Amino acid sequence: MISKKKVLLGGLWIAALGIGVSLWLRTGLAPQEVPEKFQQWLRDFGIVRAGLIYVLLFIIRSITFFPASLFLLVAGVSFGPWLGVLITNVGEMASAVTAFLVARYFGREWVRSRARGVIERWDAKIRSNGVMTVMIMRLILLPFDVVNYGCGVTAVRLRDYAIGSFLGLQPALIAFVLLGATGSADAAGSVDVLGHSISARLLILLLAGVFLMISIGVAHVLKQREAARGA
Repeated sequence: MISKKKVLLGGLWIAALGIGVSLWLRTGLAPQEVPEKFQQWLRDFGIVRAGLIYVLLFIIRSITFFPASLFLLVAGVSFGPWLGVLITNVGEMASAVTAFLVARYFGREWVRSRARGVIERWDAKIRSNGVMTVMIMRLILLPFDVVNYGCGVTAVRLRDYAIGSFLGLQPALIAFVLLGATGSADAAGSVDVLGHSISARLLILLLAGVFLMISIGVAHVLKQREAARGA
């Protein structure tokens, strides 16, 4: 039986989501214009306050389902590759944990009371091997919010979820931030690599590709190892 408190909070959440979408549509701002808008905020507020705004918006994003990948690209463009990775780690982890806790509050009891067969076995597995399971889901690039909310209704411990998320998110997070950083001021000019001058933008782009390949490769190895262990 769902409590009246949860029904009320759920209704408020849906209402807030509807208001947010309505306000977004009224601005006429297209998603592809977000990086430019955020750069304007960066100029107006400075790096520290812009970083705090970014983290806060990333947390709000977790209950509005705005594309997380766009936030990663925005960080690269606005803060550059290195600071962008640092700030994005804070924002993305805060967003992931927020969504997890929301799902746990609203959906965990309902799922637990109905867990049978395959769902019950999966629930037991993710509780006993949470870090590895969550890390693999992150590395194979399952949709960010699907993992956040999906894990929230399972038996996985918050600690295991957070550790698995942090480790599994790094390659793709770095790759997307670097991809966005190709449009930042830091990508201008060239750098010296082993005595050869190379475009900074090209180098950042190559590094982004490397981290994406690392994500896919590590996920493949871990999945094989888990399959062999379960055999």
